[in-house]
This record gives sequence, C-alpha cells and structure tokens, in this order.
Amino acid sequence: MSGEANAVVTGIGQSQIGRHLERSARDLTLEAALAAISDAGLRRADIDGVSAYPGGEPPVFDIKDNLRLDLTWFDAGAEGPAQLRAFTSACMAVETGRARHVLVYRTVTMFGGDASETGTGAMTGSFDWLLPYHAYAAPTWFALYAQRFMHERAIHREQLAAIALNGRRNAALNPCALFRDPLTLDDYLGARMISTPLCLYDCDAA
Repeated sequence: MSGEANAVVTGIGQSQIGRHLERSARDLTLEAALAAISDAGLRRADIDGVSAYPGGEPPVFDIKDNLRLDLTWFDAGAEGPAQLRAFTSACMAVETGRARHVLVYRTVTMFGGDASETGTGAMTGSFDWLLPYHAYAAPTWFALYAQRFMHERAIHREQLAAIALNGRRNAALNPCALFRDPLTLDDYLGARMISTPLCLYDCDAA
C-alpha cells in the first residue's frame, strides 16, 4: 500500500541505556529492533525495509543478517537532518510502495580514549578541518550553529534553556532514563560552559 496516510509509526523499541555497559552497538540495536517489532505486533518476517542514520555502526546489512530479514528496500547515510533523515526516508519508502514495514534505527555508543589523542590520521573528511582547531566533539561543532542562530534571532540563554528543561521533564516520565531529577532554570544557567553558548545541560551524557 502507498499513500501518505499509510506512513505511520506502529511500534517503538529501546535498548538498555547506561554507562560502561560493555555491550556492542550491534547487540544494543538488535535488542531495540526486536522490542520495536514486538511493540508493533509484527514478526521479523514482516519487515521488508530498514532505514538507519548514519548507517555506519552497526551497518544495515549487519542488522539484516542478524535478524534474517528479507528486504525489498534499505537506506542509510549521514546526509540529511540527523536522526530525522532515517524516519523521513522510511516514510517515503512506504508512501511510494517500496516497502510496507520499515525498521528505523539510530544507535549511539561511546568509545574509549581521549578525543584529543585521535589525530587527523585516524579520521578523515570534515574531521581534517575540525581536529587541528581542537574541535573534537559535537558541543564544539554545534555551538557555532547555535551562536549564529541566537545572534540572528535575538535569542537569549533563558530561551535556549527551554530545550534542556523540557527534555528533563520528559525524562522524568521515563523509568529507563539516566537523569530524572528536576532541572530548574537556575540549575541550567549556573552550569559550567562547555562551548559558548552551550553549557553542560545542552550536552549528551558521556
């Protein structure tokens, strides 16, 4: 079936979350995928599409083989609006009849070692331009966009705080969340700065 009305989310799944789990990206992804398939009331045999962002770890084919999926369509890549890219691609696959039930995943794991010791030889592409300026991680990269956006829209940190405060309110409703204690505006404004204008509470927990 195709058509915009048929592109709907029918199930969700989440793997174990935490620090130092000593579990591979593949293991965590498979756990979340099986939970999502079950939540949708489907079987693995029903899944005929996979969409991932950015698609490198774990690779789509790795998930396909481990779940023994018979795919008619798959997609993965970093180009697009981050995690939303995988979701919109899945919607297009359903709307155009390329697939009926698409498994969408995004897996994030932390790796060991100090980013400052990485060196440009181990990372290529845009990292060749970032690492020499000590831009080792996402807070530094996205701080540039945030600074420009706040300048153009005359936004202050009190408004930026709404994102973190809302996220913490939502986390309080999730029994699996790592941080569930209330977060106030004073907490946010008093947190240490990581990369202006982003403070500690604008960043992922590592």
